[in-house]
Amino acid sequence: MSIPSNRSTVYEKSLDTPLESNSFMSSYYEREKFAELLLGRFSKKYEDSTVQARSFQNLTSHQQAAIAQTVKFPPDEAPLIACMESPEVWFLISTERLIWISGSDIHELRWDELCEVDSVEPGYAGKTTDPYLKLRDVFGREHRAKVGFGVDKYAIWWVLDLIIAAKNRAGLRSEMQEGGTVT
Repeated sequence: MSIPSNRSTVYEKSLDTPLESNSFMSSYYEREKFAELLLGRFSKKYEDSTVQARSFQNLTSHQQAAIAQTVKFPPDEAPLIACMESPEVWFLISTERLIWISGSDIHELRWDELCEVDSVEPGYAGKTTDPYLKLRDVFGREHRAKVGFGVDKYAIWWVLDLIIAAKNRAGLRSEMQEGGTVT
């Protein structure tokens, strides 16, 4: 099954725009190290227990190709974790952003713009009938991303929560270095 070419980009950003120097994890080295940490923890904790969520390298070649047809990665960005329902519905965490597709819409949210993801309790995740996560960006916009049910939903939430926690720690550290007061 091929991906339709009539997709509209819902959250328009240049796919080749590098992170700004003052943004979260601005250096390539920081992003690479953090990405290795995320991928290692995800693989150790969830890879064998999820239904659809996988590290990108463990997706089938057809699944990887479906994503590659839609997303062109700059040389300093790499796909990390994907939750793939079908070639038309998937969610991807790369080293710089979250990208998801639903029907004919492509959505994108950079790590440095993500500020909140709705809470998912481990016990509750298996009982939920809602396959969507609610994401909030730094501009106050709310996004809904389909990530699946149960362990898949919890695993993706867990990774996003780690990204937000690291981002918050980096912001706090930066504020303290600049002599700002932390309240």
